Amino acid sequence: MKYSTCALSGIKVNEDRLQLYVNGRETIQKARLIYGNMIGAKREGGKWKFTRYYSLCENKHKIFLKEGEKREVCPICKQKVVIYQEEPDEMLVEVFEKIDKEILKLLEAAISKNIIEYTEWQNFFVFVNGVGPTIAAELLSILPPEKFNWKLAKLKSYAGIGIAGYCENDNYLAYGSQAYKDRKPVPDKPLNGNCPYCGNPLKWRAVNRGDPVKYHRQAKALLTYKLATGLMKARGVYYQLYLKFKEEITRRHPDWNKAKVSMTAVRKMITVFLTVYLSISYSIRHNVDYKTALIHVLGEKEYNILRTHKDFIDFPLFDDFVDTDKKTKKANYTAKKTLERLGLDEDDLKNMVVFYQKQIKQED
Repeated sequence: MKYSTCALSGIKVNEDRLQLYVNGRETIQKARLIYGNMIGAKREGGKWKFTRYYSLCENKHKIFLKEGEKREVCPICKQKVVIYQEEPDEMLVEVFEKIDKEILKLLEAAISKNIIEYTEWQNFFVFVNGVGPTIAAELLSILPPEKFNWKLAKLKSYAGIGIAGYCENDNYLAYGSQAYKDRKPVPDKPLNGNCPYCGNPLKWRAVNRGDPVKYHRQAKALLTYKLATGLMKARGVYYQLYLKFKEEITRRHPDWNKAKVSMTAVRKMITVFLTVYLSISYSIRHNVDYKTALIHVLGEKEYNILRTHKDFIDFPLFDDFVDTDKKTKKANYTAKKTLERLGLDEDDLKNMVVFYQKQIKQED
């Protein structure tokens, strides 16, 4: 039997390969977690320790415990129990260490080798502190820009971080292309931002855990946990944006609790990051300047609204453009060449330097 090679050529092969590496790493990580729980693996001070605890009653009911957890009676038969502590067999520990140090490292090395071929890595991710090869690979495989036609609203809706409109009177909820009444799907869509049943303006909010809307849960976890944690730990320019958003939200909503304020600030930070991600990708792949790409990503109507705001950011945010660690104006040559490739002129570059200086002063 003969096979056509045309379907196996070009970037498609790279994307499929990267997707396999990412899925493989995710699967092995889950296996490591399950296996580690079985043998009592716990990381302390950068090293793994292996001790498991369990209770045993007269009826031989063996139930595992967390470290420090107390139990006096068996939850099954209510008999008194004895708490045991034991270390696993050396062979079981050796298997765990092979998974952790060899198999996962092998996949991560393959991801690092393949990610450098991607435009988004070469022109964006590589300049952002807190975004390494594995997070970048997950973004490109789970949220590839072309899947959403480089539209921010579509990507956010898919990932569960978009905005939902709701009407309390009719128990109506609209999210992206989805609409629900009494928690059941309906074809009726909002009319000019109003409820299609009573005509009242919809109230807009983030999607709640109990909402019936559909979205990609892995994508949401990637953005709001993995990516957000990486950006905030790196304490780069996106972390500075998070602090700025947090301060603004606290001032506007003094009645909100700290968790709600923080999560809202994280969503706004991630929105800026995704806007740059899609805009740079569209700019390079379609050979247009950054601002043209930005209009496509946001939509012309949304862009014209946002551009009137005093703090609107119409240029890409790079950590490597200005060295925030040394608190200097030092421009990274590679980053500057990339910005020139995106069609940004000298005035844009000056605006970026001013912006970064403000962020650095806020940090001080």
